[in-house]
Amino acid sequence: MSVRHPETVARPQRLHRWLPAVLAAGLSLPATAIEWASGDVQLHGFAAQGWTLSDGNNINGHSDDSSGSFLQRELGASLSWRPRGDLLVSGQLASLRAGKAVDEDLSLEYAVLDWSMDSSANGHSGLRLGKLKLPFGFYNEGRDAVFGRQSVLLPQSVYLGNSGGRALGYFSLWGGGLYRSTFHEGVETQFEVSAYGPQRLGDQAEIPILRREASGRFKLDYALLARFSADFDAGRWRTAISLSSTELEYQPGQEPPFLLPGRFSFDQVIVSLQHNRERWNYTAEWVWRSIRLTDLVPGPFSSEQAVHPGGLYLQAAYRITPRLQAMLRYDEQYRDQDDRRGFDQSRSSATPAPRHYFFGRDWTLGGRMDLRRNVSLFAEFHLVDGAGWVNPLDNPGFGSGDADRYWHFFTVLAAYRF
Repeated sequence: MSVRHPETVARPQRLHRWLPAVLAAGLSLPATAIEWASGDVQLHGFAAQGWTLSDGNNINGHSDDSSGSFLQRELGASLSWRPRGDLLVSGQLASLRAGKAVDEDLSLEYAVLDWSMDSSANGHSGLRLGKLKLPFGFYNEGRDAVFGRQSVLLPQSVYLGNSGGRALGYFSLWGGGLYRSTFHEGVETQFEVSAYGPQRLGDQAEIPILRREASGRFKLDYALLARFSADFDAGRWRTAISLSSTELEYQPGQEPPFLLPGRFSFDQVIVSLQHNRERWNYTAEWVWRSIRLTDLVPGPFSSEQAVHPGGLYLQAAYRITPRLQAMLRYDEQYRDQDDRRGFDQSRSSATPAPRHYFFGRDWTLGGRMDLRRNVSLFAEFHLVDGAGWVNPLDNPGFGSGDADRYWHFFTVLAAYRF
């Protein structure tokens, strides 16, 4: 059922037609030709174009076509200004596309006022206000920077990329936060706590929650986040634990079946560990979540009982040469830790669907080549069991139970920065 924005199918086509030409022109320019900095003001930007070919479910558009899909792009520009030594103002605008899962012609990624309240050789503390990147896990704050990633897709179990996390506000929100860093005997620790008040979420925020389109809207009531991290031996070992609690409100529209107001509670714990060696890099993150969805419709969709989804990934990266890197990752998510194979959920009258809709297991083999200091090429192959993070917007048969259990895809991404 489609209840919103029928024009969005055709609109993005005009964007991806000119994007490859823009990217190609940018690749031919030396970095010094477009770098710009004046005093304490700096401007940076990036452009990336991807292509995806899949066998089975769609990702990043109609990727199961014989020609694949070019509906994957990232364009952005960031500006930072330091009016005085203890104050930093920064922000970023971006245009993003990943099939129908992400469709933003222009969005404000973040807009931050960062005040350093105290700074010494042993550490510093500060206050951030504005639209903040959410501090959880190792990679959430850097997911907007193509060159800060080791792969085209971040692990879906933790970062909810293809399943609609951006519309849910999973990357950045308006709010404020305090942070404190300390340095002692080779150990760097950082504690961050932030709070976010009522605000509107994206048009498709219902997709990761309800797994289908709805005519109503979800809005944020509040979110509280905290993260404690510690780096040992100059970053050879990195650890972190991230906690969050979020409350959303559903405001119904005119189309069935979700005709009653409701609430969505979302709590999360992420434990992160990384070990860095001269050529090898090992990363593991585990996530536990508790979700509670109430009301929306009378009958079986309403429930006061919490469900506990979660997941984990294990990743190893090897630097073959200073410019060439290989990566292997296993990523698993499940929609109920007590029913990881989906047998009970598939038989539930509240969630009728094949059991492979309730989990996703993804083996990824990928690589990155830095062609120049400011130009990189990413490529990766995914072998997937399950449809746990398949996006219904790119797969019209998803609601009818037609999503494939076993599927695979290949994706490449060319990226440029200045």
